[in-house]
Amino acid sequence: MLWKMAGTATVEHTQRQYSGNRLAVVLQNVNTNEQIVSRSLLTADECMRLPPEDELVFVAGHAPIYAKKIIYYEDPEFAARCAIAAPVETGRGKD
Repeated sequence: MLWKMAGTATVEHTQRQYSGNRLAVVLQNVNTNEQIVSRSLLTADECMRLPPEDELVFVAGHAPIYAKKIIYYEDPEFAARCAIAAPVETGRGKD
């Protein structure tokens, strides 16, 4: 499913074929074939091999983002936020 969400890219593929007498100094015929093909940005196999510390972020209308996960308790900024005490009362349920 992730590979479908990632989308496709257009790739130009060039193929050359040489033919002629093998003993000649220069081959007689050179055929060039150019194709424009569509390729998945991410295959199903690549999704399965994605490291646990990496992630894909999908936002509607934007290209997918390949990111590294933050381990919040190892990052100083997020560790400081975790040290903030939770409120005792929320104020909900009072009339």
